[in-house]
Amino acid sequence: MNDLNKPEMHIEALDISTVAKNLSMRPAQIINPTITRVTLKGRADLGFYWNLGLFFFFPLTVYIGSYWGLNGVMYSLLMLMIFLSIPSWYFMVKPLCGAGFKEYFWQILKPFIFTLIGGISVYSVSTLFGIKNMLIDTVVLSLVMGVIVLILNILYNRTFIDILLELIGKRKKHDK
Repeated sequence: MNDLNKPEMHIEALDISTVAKNLSMRPAQIINPTITRVTLKGRADLGFYWNLGLFFFFPLTVYIGSYWGLNGVMYSLLMLMIFLSIPSWYFMVKPLCGAGFKEYFWQILKPFIFTLIGGISVYSVSTLFGIKNMLIDTVVLSLVMGVIVLILNILYNRTFIDILLELIGKRKKHDK
């Protein structure tokens, strides 16, 4: 009997693949929970068509923005993301979890405000200190941004902190 026919090998392989899949999905769960929802609901078709549309829009946006240099690319991608937020809700979020327009965008508002506050703070620190070394500037500004956003989330978005702690294994999943 070869190793592939032993039941223990299948269980062990399943456990290893499950662990690998969970670890690879953790960043996606935080960054874009819609990806996780597509996977859980078995709607790969939605993800495929969405990404097919993005495959068309992204290069076109970068190409058009490149006429105005790096800042043009940055602003054109920002405008694309803002423009795509409503179609993303309509074609991906609404069919997968039934979240209404107001409910969905209300959940985005709090992290957006925290990031905006952190960005303004980082810009202020950068302008105030004017660090010339790019590496030191990047490290200092990243730390400032991280600390500000973390403090705001601890104070006003405790649910997010609890989910992060569950993802890194520092807190047990609780029943709702």
